Amino acid sequence: MPIISPHAFAPPPANDRGNPVSPLLREQVRRLERAHSLQRAGRTGVPLGLTEIDRLLPDGGLPTGALHEIEAGPAPSGRVATHDGAALAFTAFLMSRLGPGTLLWCRQPSGTSDAPPYAPALAAWFDPARLLMVTARRDEDLFWAMEEGLRTLGIAAVIGETRAADPTA
Repeated sequence: MPIISPHAFAPPPANDRGNPVSPLLREQVRRLERAHSLQRAGRTGVPLGLTEIDRLLPDGGLPTGALHEIEAGPAPSGRVATHDGAALAFTAFLMSRLGPGTLLWCRQPSGTSDAPPYAPALAAWFDPARLLMVTARRDEDLFWAMEEGLRTLGIAAVIGETRAADPTA
């Protein structure tokens, strides 16, 4: 079975000198960033408890009401890992920093050896009774569950554990 590098279909770097960014695109990004800054006025971030990192983050921590991506690193074989213990532990740590409410974890099975996060291990970070797990096989169903969770009052955070999903799903 051929192995495809995870970087085979990666877009070129954003700062690629061969593809200058158009002034129109730069202006659109500037407007979006300014609008986001106005929406965030008065909000504080969720501090990580690591002063050196919190000082560098906007609002003194990870902004709430925002999307944060935590990506699994490569496995020893060089292929992208289906699970990354460090990424899952960091996600559990972040969830422990949030206030009360249900934590919605939406995920896709990753194959025959797939297993959901282990509740006794998560208990080191937060009460597993707060966790609501959704497992979806199709990208469309996964993103639908995540969107519905974001719209629902009482959900403290939505975690989306995906494979290399199609962002247009």
